[in-house]
Amino acid sequence: MMNAMRKCYGIPCLALNTMRLSTSQLIRPELRGRDFVNGDFTPSELKSVLWTAVDLRDRSTQKNENFSYMRGKSVTILQESGMPDTLSNVALVTAAHRLGGNVARMAFDSNKTDVSDLANCLSEVSSVIAVSCRHQAALQAAADGAAVPVVSLGSEQHDPLTALGELLAVLEHYSYLKRLTLAWVGPCCARLRSFLQLLPPLGIHLRYCCPQEEDLSPEELGDLVGRTVQHHTQFSRHESAAEATYRAHVLATTCHQYDQLQITEKHAAEADLDWTFVQDLPVSRSAVAAAVHGDRQRSLVAASAGCRHWLATALLTELCAEHERRTDRPDFEGERRGVGIGSG
Repeated sequence: MMNAMRKCYGIPCLALNTMRLSTSQLIRPELRGRDFVNGDFTPSELKSVLWTAVDLRDRSTQKNENFSYMRGKSVTILQESGMPDTLSNVALVTAAHRLGGNVARMAFDSNKTDVSDLANCLSEVSSVIAVSCRHQAALQAAADGAAVPVVSLGSEQHDPLTALGELLAVLEHYSYLKRLTLAWVGPCCARLRSFLQLLPPLGIHLRYCCPQEEDLSPEELGDLVGRTVQHHTQFSRHESAAEATYRAHVLATTCHQYDQLQITEKHAAEADLDWTFVQDLPVSRSAVAAAVHGDRQRSLVAASAGCRHWLATALLTELCAEHERRTDRPDFEGERRGVGIGSG
């Protein structure tokens, strides 16, 4: 996750974890660098980057403030040949430009390239390296070889930027996260694996219904058990979409062809009264009913894309600069709403 030595070009790189001292807070650097290659972070680290995303968005959109934390710095997007551009690529590029930075792109062939050596060389001309690749091992190799922070744009095993962007949209809708329940219906994929890591430290419960041929592995299940015990959350596996989604707050899926696992209008009607829906693109009608995906008040698909941009902006800020947050800390635990204790 971390290299001992990380270049920061005169500005110490930022540890994601902070402790709130006041409404106006300068984030103090604690580490020489940090990688964002999966969702394996502590509660304080995750809440810190979400808080920074909210702060940057509100001050940029409401007060027209500009931030130039990436001025004189560059982000290199290292993309495996054949991997498509995604909303995460767009989010990171627009985030770098918003912060005054430059963006360079380079394709690589994983069969012919030592990704660790390549990342080490790119560290001489990059402040951050963003990697899009098929296998998580290649992404980890880049992180191990780089002397600057490495950010994941997604692999076939993990997609933390997309998943955390969706959770930012969920936070914006409910104004809290702790004790919400997310119901996953569909095959195990990169987003679900990232949710397995992200949900417990944020206090979110998980229900899931996966087809047997694309279910969690024993290793993934064991890791989930450990995380839920550590963070005092709950998870449960269900045999049907109806069971998984019953009274759940967030309904989540991915593109698939399992008709029996479609999230239907009836499932939404029997979910929490204030249910929401998240899904990555492309949308498949076998995965979700059009009325659920198209609900303008409940569907967070479009909002998640915008949140992913602000999350990427926050990541670059926390990795490359010191930032004074002036927006109140979000009520992650629901204490101001009276839902943090005793609510299910």
